[in-house]
Amino acid sequence: MLKWEDKTDFFSEERRHWCGRYLLQCEVALDEIEVDVYSSSDLWEVFIQFGKITGVSYEKEENIYELRDNIKKDIEEIYSKYKFDIPGKVINEFCEKYNLDIMSSFFDFSSFF
Repeated sequence: MLKWEDKTDFFSEERRHWCGRYLLQCEVALDEIEVDVYSSSDLWEVFIQFGKITGVSYEKEENIYELRDNIKKDIEEIYSKYKFDIPGKVINEFCEKYNLDIMSSFFDFSSFF
């Protein structure tokens, strides 16, 4: 089981506000795996950074922490089997299971085009 550390307090109040979102919780394991919860005026978001898996999953406010917990549980299972050498099939299954969005919402790429 991974040891998750709450790093939320490392962010100033100003830095917690970003593009209409608010960082409610930032949890890190092994200094390389990150799972964050953001509130939003629409669907709330869980941001995931785990090896080659990076993206955002969306959920209603009332279900966001259940989603976060499920994601962390799956990350722990994947990590226990593969560490950071995660097979593409496992990455795809994880991304499909959580309907990860990696381009259009969390990161604003409009300035690149």
